[in-house]
Amino acid sequence: MGHYIMHLFMPLNNIVNQLKDQETVNLLQENKKLHAKSLEYEKREEELNLKIWKSKLKVMIPVVNKILVKIVSTEQRNRTCLVRKLCLPA
Repeated sequence: MGHYIMHLFMPLNNIVNQLKDQETVNLLQENKKLHAKSLEYEKREEELNLKIWKSKLKVMIPVVNKILVKIVSTEQRNRTCLVRKLCLPA
């Protein structure tokens, strides 16, 4: 009789296992979808960061150029003064 009862529960175990398997498949599919979305968000974040850097560079380059022009002209004036001092008789 114990064998008979065990035999009755086998289909029930199969059903439970199939449900677990289906749940696993569903979770794996959901995980795959979420991973794909995550990759999309990471790519979008990189694109936005690149845009930010480009914008910053557009603002910074003219400022840096102005600073460099001032440095060069100051340096040129200093050299001119030094040359004059060296070349002029005391």
